[in-house]
Order: sequence, then structure tokens, then C-alpha cells
Amino acid sequence: MLEIILILMTASALCFSLAVAIRLAAGRKAMADGLANILADIFAWAGLIFLVSAAMCGWMETRRLPVYGRLETNLHVGLILAICVELAGRRPHLSDVQPWGRTVVCALIVVALFTHDGLNPNFYMYQFLSVQLFFFLRLSAGGVLIFAFLLFASTWIRLLVSSENEKPGGIRAAATALILGAVLFLGAEFSGTLWSSLSSGDTWHWSRNFFRSSAVFLLLMLPLHAPASFKKNVRAAGLGTLCTAAVILEIVL
Repeated sequence: MLEIILILMTASALCFSLAVAIRLAAGRKAMADGLANILADIFAWAGLIFLVSAAMCGWMETRRLPVYGRLETNLHVGLILAICVELAGRRPHLSDVQPWGRTVVCALIVVALFTHDGLNPNFYMYQFLSVQLFFFLRLSAGGVLIFAFLLFASTWIRLLVSSENEKPGGIRAAATALILGAVLFLGAEFSGTLWSSLSSGDTWHWSRNFFRSSAVFLLLMLPLHAPASFKKNVRAAGLGTLCTAAVILEIVL
């Protein structure tokens, strides 16, 4: 089954790379007739289908939800990011994010293909749903937050090269993605407290992992609770970019 998963992931990476190459080769002028856009979308959706198939094969092989491990992490994070990019990224004011999102998905797959150690062996506590949900929701949050990072970063760049008073829809979309990522992360932490209760009899420990999780949540909330002077301008986009980047490094790596 592992060989099938790797073949499907390779096919997915090729499709996403072709989608990006078509968009780059066509340029913005060719976007008017829609031909380049249609071809890129066809390859991207094919890549998404291959990625979904690979994830389903992994779930059937392990008989559980994905957990941390280079292959499973990158596969699931890439899948969630691809879903966000292909569904939400189709909006006109978010179209700049699609090529970048597809590039990141392709990069995640390629890194997994060259650095993986196979599917994770089943730990004895993986039979508990709370343990599986801890990893599943955390990885899902990672994919959504990468999408939020791309939205914040693209908006930040656009504002830096244009008027600071411009109010693109990217800020609102990025904030929405950030909220969704925070909700998924909190769901993972709740599942983690249940896991902690099962393994050690308590839902909280004065440990580095618990404090790091608290720091992650504070970073997620910071862009959403910034002063009014920060909202809908270049500083809001910059703050969102930096905070989501720090959280992604903690969750995904």
C-alpha cells in the first residue's frame, strides 16, 4: 500500500507543478480568455484528487487518522491546504494566492517523498479517538494556517507596493482563515487534555509542551485583537504574516 501512496503523491505533485507552470507561462494577459486558467484548474483538481486518494489509502492502511511523521504530516497538511486553495482561492480578489498555494502543496509533497520513513507504526494509545483527534486537528489547523499565512503575506506585499489606505478583501479572508485555524487548534488542545487524562490522570501538566501550546494560542489571537489602528492596513497584514509563520513552524515542523 505504501508504494501506491507514493505513486499517488508523485502524480499529485506533477499535476500541481503543471498547474503552477501554466499560470506562470501564461501571465496575467492570457487570463482574460480563461484558457490558461481552465487548464491550470484542471491539473490542480486532478492533483487534489490524487492527494485525496493517497490520504484515503493511508487511512485504510493504518486504520486510524494521520499522526505526526514526515509522510503523514505533509500528506495531510498538503491536502487541507489544497482544499483551501482550490475552494476559497477561486475568488477574484484571492486569485493571487492560488499559484503560491499550489507551489507550497507541491513542495510539501516533494519533501515528504524524499525524506519520509514510511507510515508511522501504531502506538498503543492510537486506539483512543482523543489521541487521533489531537494529531488530526493539529495537522488540519496547520494546513488552514498556511493558507491564512499566504493570504496575509500576499496582502502585505500588495499594500507595501501600493497605497496604505487600500482595503483589499484579502485581510478579511485571512482573518477568517485564522479564526478557523484557531478553532481547529483549540479542538486539538481539548483532545490533548483528554489524552493527558488517559495517560497520566490529569488534564494539565507544568511542562514545556503545554506552555508552547499556550504561546501558540496567544500568537493566533494577537492579529485578531490588535488595536484599531492596526486593522485593514499594512501593519495588520504584517502582524498576521509574522504570527501565522511562527505558529506554522511550531505545528508543522
